[in-house]
Amino acid sequence: MACPRTLGKSCGFSSGKYRSGMFRNEPMPQLIHQALPTILKKALVILIIFVCSCKSAQENIAFDQKLDLCYRAKAEQRNRFMAVPADSLFIYGNFLSGIENGLLLSRTLNKIDKKSYKELFSKIKTEDAKKTIVQDLKIGSEQEKRTIDTIYLDLGCFSALVQLEKLVDENDFRYKMNKIGEKLLMDTYNYELIDQLIDVIPDKEFQKIEYRRMLLRLIYNHLTTEKIQ
Repeated sequence: MACPRTLGKSCGFSSGKYRSGMFRNEPMPQLIHQALPTILKKALVILIIFVCSCKSAQENIAFDQKLDLCYRAKAEQRNRFMAVPADSLFIYGNFLSGIENGLLLSRTLNKIDKKSYKELFSKIKTEDAKKTIVQDLKIGSEQEKRTIDTIYLDLGCFSALVQLEKLVDENDFRYKMNKIGEKLLMDTYNYELIDQLIDVIPDKEFQKIEYRRMLLRLIYNHLTTEKIQ
């Protein structure tokens, strides 16, 4: 049937509401205008998250590098004072790494994770277990004891970076490590504090020996000295 032509209008969808784009795929101009603020907000949030994560990563790298340099400096200072030969196993962290490897090879330490470290501290509570481990690893000479010293060497580096340089705030795990370490200096056989020290280190960071050194010194100390009653 022919379409009636009224008032000069042509046949078909030609009224204003159809010409405005109701049946077209492209969005309405006003919808674009409304969507832009939301899109910009999302983009801004993503950018902020990215910048913050990059800043956090850079701060972690800076702390790790400074901690490593501090460890080296203190170890060299200690070795000079003790007249340790330049090719000694005690240079830097070689000895602590060697102890850890020995514990792993002897199956005394199952693997490098927080659960295994807690189990190890439980094992070395008894004198018989300590004697066996010391014999297996052939550790405990007087020179070793004098050179390894206490966790004070490691805690000094943490205190310098946390308290003096203020590289991290009180919510950071390294700040908490420093606080727990200060308490352990006064009570090295406090197993509740040792568990807290292990727990406060994130799993990822626990894989770095820089954050296990304090624990390794405690392990050595427990193995080679008798608990004062």
